[in-house]
Amino acid sequence: MNSTTARSLRQGFPLAVSIAILAFVILISVILMSLRSIFEKRDQDEARRAGFEPVMLPRLLDSEYIISDDGVSGEIVFQPDFGRSVLMAENAFNAGDFIRAEDILRSLLLFFPGSPTVERMLGNLFYSSGRYTDAERFYQSILKRNPSDLVSLNNIAMAQGMLGRFADAIENMKKVQELNPESAIPDLNLAALYSKADDRPLARKHFETARRKLGGSLEGLSFDPCLRELLMESELRDQIAPLPGSEKEKTEVREGHAP
Repeated sequence: MNSTTARSLRQGFPLAVSIAILAFVILISVILMSLRSIFEKRDQDEARRAGFEPVMLPRLLDSEYIISDDGVSGEIVFQPDFGRSVLMAENAFNAGDFIRAEDILRSLLLFFPGSPTVERMLGNLFYSSGRYTDAERFYQSILKRNPSDLVSLNNIAMAQGMLGRFADAIENMKKVQELNPESAIPDLNLAALYSKADDRPLARKHFETARRKLGGSLEGLSFDPCLRELLMESELRDQIAPLPGSEKEKTEVREGHAP
């Protein structure tokens, strides 16, 4: 063997060893990953057979998530914890953070489509923020699945009234009144709707009906601003609680009376 050949072998030998070692390390890594997948699948199968409850995970995207079986393919999936997410949405709504509340509720709908709780909360959120068309859409969705839901029918009527669709609103509120004749709420809402439609005689008629059902008292009730305007013109104005921040309320506070 000449000197050139010997030098080439000496230079090539470490390279061949390095390649062999690298291939061995890759092979071992692949084997370990395969074993890990096998063991994880076995643990998941055992957990399902044992009937374990869903396991709480750390917070993801600032919401509580759980592991659960999707009930169809047997795969383990992540989904929001319903109760915690609803509470988070309520807290955001009460704090006036409507955007965050909407994000949480819309995320819930992806995992719990058609949930009447979530749809009603979204409807109420949109109604409170003046998005009456969106509010009506969610109330209608609930009513479609449960035609006997008078709360949704009532809310649909009020959203329609805010949109100026008084004929539809009054028709739906009369249905609520017919199905719940003992309640004063439909009559109060009819009074508000007729007042918005500039029909003062019918507004007063339904208000008087509601007052009779309440035993003549208005204590503890709050009214639609349009209905309040109507009532302030009547002999009943002293029974109406002041709006927060009104001059009457400020006077009562200064005089030491409860607002």
